Amino acid sequence: MLIATNSLVAVTDGARFILYRNEGTATSLRLRREEAMELVLPSSAELGKSPPGRSFQSVGARRSSFEGPDMHDMAEARFTADVANKVAELVKAGETLLLAADPRSLGHIRKTMPDAVRTGLLGEIAADYSKHSPEDLGQLLENYQP
Repeated sequence: MLIATNSLVAVTDGARFILYRNEGTATSLRLRREEAMELVLPSSAELGKSPPGRSFQSVGARRSSFEGPDMHDMAEARFTADVANKVAELVKAGETLLLAADPRSLGHIRKTMPDAVRTGLLGEIAADYSKHSPEDLGQLLENYQP
């Protein structure tokens, strides 16, 4: 994939966001980290996990339980909304940006990002590249075929 000089590459998963700038050429990427955010998730007990709720039938003595909300999922959804806002700010400021996110996070981002911003992106890649070094990421993007 061709990524012009000075274009941005945003890489995210449910817990980290890294923003790179291409200081190389379109055919030979040299990515420099510009910004990073990370979501630190405490244990479920610290997030307030409680025992399952109970539901009683209106007729008879039957009872059933139901699971409460998953606090980790809610925290990741808030984080991806923050990422979507950050990406939207950059695109509205006139930056050329490629977004690479794991499929689940990309789905959350697509829900919260306006269509005008999505059309302003250089592209979207549904893959988790967040744990790769800048050099490896550059190689993966150079060889990427949509």
